[in-house]
Amino acid sequence: MSRRPAGRIINTGGQRSPEWFAARLGRLSSSHAKAMLAKGRGEAEAQSVVTLRQNLVAERRSGYPTNQSYATVAMLRGIVKEPDARFRYECETGDLVRQVDYVEHNEGALLAGASPGGLVGGTTVVELKAPSTTRHLHNYARAKRGELPDSEYFPQLRHLAWCLGGDVQQVDFVSFDDRLTRFEEQVAITRVPIEALDLEAYDTIARRFLESVEEQMADLEALTDE
Repeated sequence: MSRRPAGRIINTGGQRSPEWFAARLGRLSSSHAKAMLAKGRGEAEAQSVVTLRQNLVAERRSGYPTNQSYATVAMLRGIVKEPDARFRYECETGDLVRQVDYVEHNEGALLAGASPGGLVGGTTVVELKAPSTTRHLHNYARAKRGELPDSEYFPQLRHLAWCLGGDVQQVDFVSFDDRLTRFEEQVAITRVPIEALDLEAYDTIARRFLESVEEQMADLEALTDE
């Protein structure tokens, strides 16, 4: 995929602030990527794709978020531990991470965005995870063996790199768990080159999906104007 302009960075006063929720309202975000990429049976769409489209339409029409699900203890821990994970990444790599609240895709008409864990220069996106100890040890073992992260993480990594654009060359996937007694096992860093993310294919799928959201919006407009 040829180089394109970088995404537009927006300061919302911090991730999960009211301004941050407002900025991502109705947009395709990295947390949606897995649902968007899901495959249905045969030619049919996966239910997650249908539901995601309906939710984005509802958000754009109402101005209110549709995802009101509660946060589990594990999810809350992941949020709380993100600054610690970022600090350990900086210690391990010697690179300072620029914190970013939200990044809109550089094409203004393309309603998509992402919230990375941070940026290093203009070439590296940092994605931070603080999963369960079991999951972290699995991530750690893969990193030590020189393997890429599990496929379950790739939808988010692809979306992040796609939205950031510009000179991004890789995504550093960081798994962190400070409950482990061995200090060296607490962090695993895996560099995922942009070539491994197949952004050209992702671009095609994301654009097609966002077009379908616009089509459903237009259908509603037509029904309302009858």
